[in-house]
Amino acid sequence: MLNYNMGSQSRSESHAIDYKSYFSKLPFYPTAFGSFSCNNQYYTERDRFPECLILYTLEGEGYLKYKNLDTFIPKNCIAVINCYHYQYYANLNTNNWDFLWIHFSGKCASEYVDLINEDGLQIINLSNRLDFRQSFDKLQNLQNSADAYAGLYLSEILDHVLSRLIVLSHNCYVQNCRPEHKTGIEQAISYIRQSYNQSITLDELAQISRLSKFYFIKIFQQFTGSTPYQFLNLTRINQAKRMLLETNLPVNEIALATGFSDVKNFIFAFKKAAQTTPLKFRKFSTGQTDGIV
Repeated sequence: MLNYNMGSQSRSESHAIDYKSYFSKLPFYPTAFGSFSCNNQYYTERDRFPECLILYTLEGEGYLKYKNLDTFIPKNCIAVINCYHYQYYANLNTNNWDFLWIHFSGKCASEYVDLINEDGLQIINLSNRLDFRQSFDKLQNLQNSADAYAGLYLSEILDHVLSRLIVLSHNCYVQNCRPEHKTGIEQAISYIRQSYNQSITLDELAQISRLSKFYFIKIFQQFTGSTPYQFLNLTRINQAKRMLLETNLPVNEIALATGFSDVKNFIFAFKKAAQTTPLKFRKFSTGQTDGIV
């Protein structure tokens, strides 16, 4: 199955890699790659495609539904999926979603993707931990190379990227965190994801993690790349986006259902995170643009 709408794309390009017979013996090899800058009409829906895919957001935010999970890929974040499984990715915001993508295959491709997502679909914030753009540029430089070993260099680049992503997905940004602290932070994250619709205090989270409030904030930020408040807000906003797309509930009910104290605070937080209001987000995402103010 393949359904898609490319929408209006400026500054977009794609490149196919000339397949060589020896590629099938390599652990990895890219089949195509490119960069897209897409409006809110863009989407791709697919399954049973025998390749894997890397999606890396440069600007904006992408929505991803993979298998039975749905999430978002914010700026500087990366997702790696096996395209044999159901996937739907799209731009649900009014601003453009700018992203790099690489389709790849190889003897070890599926196994590495499974390792990256061993604990569930990982959306990895790269920050300064992996210069993905540099690796992407190397692919571009090698795509038309007449070098007989170009395929090996391409495979080596993918090996570096995927191996680093496996490490990052399992380390979760905590390089020097004691095991008991890591467990405490994971418990706090689990509590946020289960109880985002309730009032959650810093005291509660610190108590769950068995850390002082000061140390909890420090370790939590190392672990997730965001403060506890930012993480809670993002969790609530992502749930709100899902409800805006999948239900007909009014905005004020969604605000209360996702843990916001009132609709005014919800709209303010949503607009800050998504660069649009909840109502505009719902209408643009469903193609109902008439009457938006």
